[in-house]
Amino acid sequence: MTIKEERKVKEEVLGSLHYSSMENAGLSMLYLSALSKTSEYKGDEERFEKKYSSGFEDFSEMMIFKNGQESFEKENDLMAWRYAHEARLYWEKKALELDQCS
Repeated sequence: MTIKEERKVKEEVLGSLHYSSMENAGLSMLYLSALSKTSEYKGDEERFEKKYSSGFEDFSEMMIFKNGQESFEKENDLMAWRYAHEARLYWEKKALELDQCS
């Protein structure tokens, strides 16, 4: 395919998807990817909330004051939950920033 043909295909696809430029399409793709990540980590958090009938903050606090009782499952879940919580907050912030770019 020649450079001219490639350009024509790209312009046709961009126009069909209602994008004015490759940059606009790229920003949209990044925004949708950030929303997807947010949704993924929110789902992880919701699984833990259901499992422990608690929110992240309350569960974290309970684990701090557990009076010497060890539960490797709960400790592992807390680490995974913390990761999901922080990742969701990060991707929510990035989605908001990307939304403001367009």
